[in-house]
Amino acid sequence: TPLHTAVRNIRPAIVELLLAVDGIVVNSQQNGRTPLHDAITAGSEEMVRLLLRDRRAQLNQFEINESDRHGRTPLYLAASLDQMHTTRLLLGHGEVDINASSAFGETPLHVAAKKGYEGVVRLLLER
Repeated sequence: TPLHTAVRNIRPAIVELLLAVDGIVVNSQQNGRTPLHDAITAGSEEMVRLLLRDRRAQLNQFEINESDRHGRTPLYLAASLDQMHTTRLLLGHGEVDINASSAFGETPLHVAAKKGYEGVVRLLLER
């Protein structure tokens, strides 16, 4: 979708324009991924912030726990990529499920511990 493309290419002005349109679906999947998955994979905390700040996220019309085809939630991806700030942002969203497991049976805590990401492990344990 245009939103996926703008997020993947880290185009904040375009993302803001698209999010202002009521018909844009923030939970739509492309290749099993939501725009939030793409923002995290792109390593863009700014894109994550824009998506979480969207009014649909505030109204819980935004599925923060949506998993990709491998069962990875946005929190799982952030933890697996050692993205401390993004992990903190996601943990600040009240609906995030820290115990959601991937298709491989790993939670965000499992994957962060396996990869040795001490800071992310600490954040997840504090929650």
